[in-house]
Amino acid sequence: MDEAPKDRPINSPASHPQGFTEKLELLKFYRSEDAHEWTILTSRIAGYFTSQSFLMLSFASAMNNSNPLFGARYTLPMSLAIPVLGIVTSIHAFLGIAASCDAIRLWRIKQRKLFFIEGSAEAGGAIGLRVDTAMLPYDSGRMPLDPARGDAEAADVIHRRGVVLARITPWIFGVAWLFLMGLTLYVHQR
Repeated sequence: MDEAPKDRPINSPASHPQGFTEKLELLKFYRSEDAHEWTILTSRIAGYFTSQSFLMLSFASAMNNSNPLFGARYTLPMSLAIPVLGIVTSIHAFLGIAASCDAIRLWRIKQRKLFFIEGSAEAGGAIGLRVDTAMLPYDSGRMPLDPARGDAEAADVIHRRGVVLARITPWIFGVAWLFLMGLTLYVHQR
């Protein structure tokens, strides 16, 4: 029987059980996909904020049009069309942002599953999930490691709090656009 050399580091892949290298490669892949999804989410939010600020400026310019020749004919239609466009972009932005948040959550769940091993009675171990000790050095404090304590739920709460601004901003802008439409109709009826 060939024994491992005594000078081999504890965390070297050769000192871990079979399948560890595949799990480590999957972890790297999942983390890169998670980072990619965060980049997509950030780009969508930035583009959304840019479009909304442009539309707000256009709305303010349309409401402030005091041209005596075509001001009255221009102000009402444009002041209603711009909020409609703002609402439509808010709906589309919400769908894209929600999709990115859901994708990030799924990649996090896949990462978390790599840190656990399913125990069975036939193997003589504990039944249920237990921490894969071979993966502990690669945790870096990012993954919850005790399913019995409810760490998975705590991690989900932290993730939900982290994306609340992204998820709620389209709703806030949508309500603001509805308010501005009502304000436009009120001002033009007086």
